[in-house]
This record gives sequence, C-alpha cells and structure tokens, in this order.
Amino acid sequence: MIDAHRAAPACIARRDFMIAGAGATTLAAGLAAAGTALAQAGPAPATSSGPAKPGNILVERRGSVLLIGIERPEAQNRFDAPMLIGLGKAYYRLDHQDELRAAVLYGVGRDFSLGIDRAAFAAAQASGQLPPKDPDYINPVGLRPPYRSKPVVIAVHGGTKYLGHELFLASDIRVAADDTVFSQGEVARGVFPGAAVPRSASRVRPAGATPCVTCSLATNGVPRRRIAWALSRR
Repeated sequence: MIDAHRAAPACIARRDFMIAGAGATTLAAGLAAAGTALAQAGPAPATSSGPAKPGNILVERRGSVLLIGIERPEAQNRFDAPMLIGLGKAYYRLDHQDELRAAVLYGVGRDFSLGIDRAAFAAAQASGQLPPKDPDYINPVGLRPPYRSKPVVIAVHGGTKYLGHELFLASDIRVAADDTVFSQGEVARGVFPGAAVPRSASRVRPAGATPCVTCSLATNGVPRRRIAWALSRR
C-alpha cells in the first residue's frame, strides 16, 4: 500500500539516510535477539526423508522501512528458486518505492540461512527458471545490474553460511547475534566461492576476510559488538 503523502523521491538526502539507518539498525537488533531466543529453544524437529516444502519470502512495510524475512526453517532457510526470486523482487520494491528508505533482512527459525537447496536449484536451472528473467528483480548479492541503491540492514543468527554469508557481506549494515556461525565452506570441497564473496570481501579488512574465504574457517560465539568481517579477526 502506498501512503497518501508521498515522500521526496530519487536521491536520498544524507540526513534522511542517517535517520532511516538509525531506525533500521534498532529493528535489526531486536530481530537478531529474537533469533537467538529461537536458536536456544531446543533441538530442531526431525526432518523427513522427502524434499522440504517450498520456502517463502516475508515482506512487511513499517513506515519507511521494508522488513524482509527468509522463511524455510525446516530446511535451515536454504534457498530454492522462488525464494531467491522473491528476495530479488523485494529488493526491487525497495529501490523503486519512493516512500521506502531502507530494508531489514532477517531469517525465521534457528538459522539465518545455510545457503541454497542444491537439488531445487539444479531443477530450476534445468527448467529455465534460473537465472531469473523477471524485469522487477535485483540480484540480491549484486552480481549483475541493475544494482540496489538503497541501504539494507541484515540481522543474522545461528548458521549463516554459503549464500547466507554472501547476503551478509553484500548488505550495508550488519548485526550478528551471539550464537552466529559464519562460514564460506565451498573451498573445503575444492570449489571457489561465488563471485559475490571476493568482491564483497574487498570492501572490508583483508586480514579478517582471508580465513573465511580461503580456508573455510567457521567463526562462532562472537560478541555482537564485533560485527561484519571483524568477527573473524584473529
């Protein structure tokens, strides 16, 4: 729903950006804390032998902030094709609705996201659903144009790995719960991480980025005050 009084479109003034950023950071901190509580609630339910049900991207507007939730907890929030496309469409909405100033991205359940559902992605690629062809889509990790121009705050908890970790790196403001476990584990299987990883890592301290990207080092038990790539500082 569009507000009756439209905010000034196009460029975001520095003052507006700072106001939106402060509000979004507060929301993200609350979402990260909620994620920690979920992670401590008890053991995960047993998974069935069949494929997990399709996931969902939750989108809710609160004033000038767009809340975006990754919802597939029975599969550790692993992305299938509709989820990836849904997230890209949410980012497109963020960029093209003048009233929106920032977004908060979070995960539902015990983990933020453990990456992609490889079987679902392979099927989507074989059917032509991937790569996405929708005109109202922005690549969530910024691999190709059009690129997102408005800020995204990310609130992570639990497992934050592979694509989940790439989304963390590609965001503008990063908030991590105490139980967050970061990993970019492709190199442990002899596979180079997605192109978004080295490109995003170039924006942060190389000393912190190197262990995760080149050695598949997982980091956990990190105080929330140490965010982004400072989390993996030795």
